[in-house]
Amino acid sequence: MQMQNPVNHPVQDPVPSQRATSHLGQPQVFVCQYMNCAERGSAKVLAAFVTQAEGTVAVFPSSCQGQCHLGVNVHIPANTLFPRDVWYSQVQPEQAEQIIVEHCHQGHPIATLMNPRMHPRF
Repeated sequence: MQMQNPVNHPVQDPVPSQRATSHLGQPQVFVCQYMNCAERGSAKVLAAFVTQAEGTVAVFPSSCQGQCHLGVNVHIPANTLFPRDVWYSQVQPEQAEQIIVEHCHQGHPIATLMNPRMHPRF
């Protein structure tokens, strides 16, 4: 599926079947590129993830993740290191390295960056 972001640049969002079969064995990171996230610098966040991933993590731009008020949003689907989906909110470019290393490589999600609506703390 292809969509337009606010500055009319095409954003490629892999369809679910491509997500499941591409980059087998690698953690996957989806960085929202839709309107509110784009206004908050999601292009820089995406670029930081691509730079930090260095081929060890598959990084994709995504369409809206439904948490616009908490953007920039990043979704990491369940994988062999961590068995459940995780959503991060208000992600800044300088946090990409920490997320790649701690979550994607070591399997330790970063609780302080998790989206509070998706991961409530009691």
